[in-house]
Amino acid sequence: MKVKGNLNVGGAVRSTSFRGALVWLTDLFTTSLGSDNSRNVTLTHNNNITISWVEAVYDTDNFWNATAPTLFTIPDGVSRVRMSGSSNIENNTTGLRQTLIRNGDNTPFPGMSSDKRAASASGSFDMTSGGGTAIISVSPGDTFIMRVFQNSTVSLELQAVDDTWFAIEVIE
Repeated sequence: MKVKGNLNVGGAVRSTSFRGALVWLTDLFTTSLGSDNSRNVTLTHNNNITISWVEAVYDTDNFWNATAPTLFTIPDGVSRVRMSGSSNIENNTTGLRQTLIRNGDNTPFPGMSSDKRAASASGSFDMTSGGGTAIISVSPGDTFIMRVFQNSTVSLELQAVDDTWFAIEVIE
């Protein structure tokens, strides 16, 4: 199934056909554009944590399945994709924050995404980390995950807010 509709590009409205998926930890329609703290993910010190997503905002080709909530799985008929992700981690002044997009078996691949940032010096705001892959060749059945890392010396929460998400876009 393709999403059809209009896309506003630089003020010009164009008809489009889009394929892809966007998953996140929260349902903003039930949390009134706020955080659903019960869906936060604890990020233990010095560990890469694979994120289990709660809900698909959209999913045109069944990339995501709630029974395997950590994975995007490539369906038949898809040969190139681009992925992106964002993680909002609770405030702290120590260590690094990193968001990684990897193959489902956690191996690196050409064009992968890895965004590493130092913690906020003031500690007064949450740290958002994210990035996107290059356009990559894929085969049906390939899987991809998003992992988040922090090394603040204590456990921190990955916030279940609107800027914590994982997306995939079909290029061809």
